[in-house]
Amino acid sequence: MFTVHHHPQRISKYQLDQYLSQGWFRMGQSIFTCHFLYVQNNVYSTVWIRLNLHKHDWSKRQRKVMRRVENRFDVTVQKAVFDAEKERLYERYKTRFKEPIAESIDVSLMNGVDDNIYDTYEVAIYDDGQLIGASFFDLGVKATASIMGIYDPDYEKFSLGYYTMLKEIEFSTETGKDYYYPGYIVPGYERFDYKLRIGDVDYFSPETRNWKSFKENDIDTLLSEQLKRKMKGVFMRLQRRKIPVEMMFFPSPPMLFSLIDHVFISSPLCVLCHQKENEDYPLMIDYDAKENTFRLYRAGIVLKLLHETNNEDEMINEIMKYY
Repeated sequence: MFTVHHHPQRISKYQLDQYLSQGWFRMGQSIFTCHFLYVQNNVYSTVWIRLNLHKHDWSKRQRKVMRRVENRFDVTVQKAVFDAEKERLYERYKTRFKEPIAESIDVSLMNGVDDNIYDTYEVAIYDDGQLIGASFFDLGVKATASIMGIYDPDYEKFSLGYYTMLKEIEFSTETGKDYYYPGYIVPGYERFDYKLRIGDVDYFSPETRNWKSFKENDIDTLLSEQLKRKMKGVFMRLQRRKIPVEMMFFPSPPMLFSLIDHVFISSPLCVLCHQKENEDYPLMIDYDAKENTFRLYRAGIVLKLLHETNNEDEMINEIMKYY
């Protein structure tokens, strides 16, 4: 599977540390991990990053941003309070986005429930008593996770979103934390690149399951690039053999796949192989980049695994048995 959710009834600070260290992150009142993001008709890799607070050096630019905000505005750091004032600020913040985002802070962080399973703190910025910026972050034993930052668009020139991340890092350092987790970035899709401004970050390698310097990250080795190369190779080879094929991204509204015998789709990019005598139930090939494994399914209302192998030639020969 390329996305996994857990829905714990409770989560301790120690458990949060463990999840974060393995490339998981909060979503509402659940916690999840993923390896791919499908956006603008393309598949990208999600790269989970963290800042090692023991190695972090504040830049002159970062200190300047912090002084500029703190010399002009009032700032508090405290246990998070989810109230109408912050929801009104969120409504103003939403106007910055063309694409849909969560309806409210409550929907985004609390899923409409009252009991927060996380130990959430906030940074709040006030201009003469008016809330103009806020962020929310969760505390573990030795780590913090930055969850959301919002601000009044009229104050955009003060870099309040960047400032709240820096303030969270300062708080994390002062309270003896080891790591600061801002979530993922998506190489090739710039929307999340602002997170790289916090310093020299490490990234989580899903292949080796450890953290490496982001400077070592090679875009050609990303799971999304491996996936696209493999799927394109299979697609072209089948096309040359006159097999009617098409590339399909997930999620794809026209086709819904369900669980059968604990089989899940492993990839957001698949190749469909059509058959005239079985058009409603085409063959489908996906590729698990983490496991270097091709899988062949019979698709339809349910999904049936027919064959799996890490050898592309073997997969091609297996498909040809059906033609």
